Amino acid sequence: DCTRLGCFAHVRRKFLEKGGAAKKQSNEIIKQIAELYKIESASKKLSFEERGQMRQKKSVPLLEKLFENIELLQRHLIPQHPLREA
Repeated sequence: DCTRLGCFAHVRRKFLEKGGAAKKQSNEIIKQIAELYKIESASKKLSFEERGQMRQKKSVPLLEKLFENIELLQRHLIPQHPLREA
């Protein structure tokens, strides 16, 4: 059983490219992605199990908040807004 994951570098780039009129909201999402990068960087020297534990403890809550913010942003943007593509 595998779970398909996306790359946050692509997500981040889309928010950088499409931020425009929603710069404040876009920057907040970019900051949250940066926090995930910091966690990954800090866990590089850990064992597979320790890295998994760190991700569960630190990354999962950040991911939940990130997805909440993205969903909230989508509800407040008009369908044609470029940031919706991100």
